Amino acid sequence: MRWRVSQLIRDGAWREDVIKELFAEDDVKQILAIPSSKFHVRDKLVWHHIKSGIYITSSGYKSARELKKNGELRSNQMGECSSRNEDEGELWRNLWGLRIPPRVRNFIWRCTQ
Repeated sequence: MRWRVSQLIRDGAWREDVIKELFAEDDVKQILAIPSSKFHVRDKLVWHHIKSGIYITSSGYKSARELKKNGELRSNQMGECSSRNEDEGELWRNLWGLRIPPRVRNFIWRCTQ
């Protein structure tokens, strides 16, 4: 059975019996330390790297570059960049910056691969 967080809470408190059954002891301690919300709203996915909270590829890319720059992400954890050198990188920046339909940009990119 797949559990939702809302199923692990009853009357505003964690259901310790269920949590202890489902999780390792260290995880149980961490989960029970999280205060439950007083507001009864549905959960939703939020991308905390931008104000709107909606994930967009460019913010994911910027976050990955920042993690790599700070040493929090090793090169072998990232996909290979399509630009092999600076000139080629400039070409791709220009391509992705064109005001043309995304499918046309994608088609051009696919033709070059």
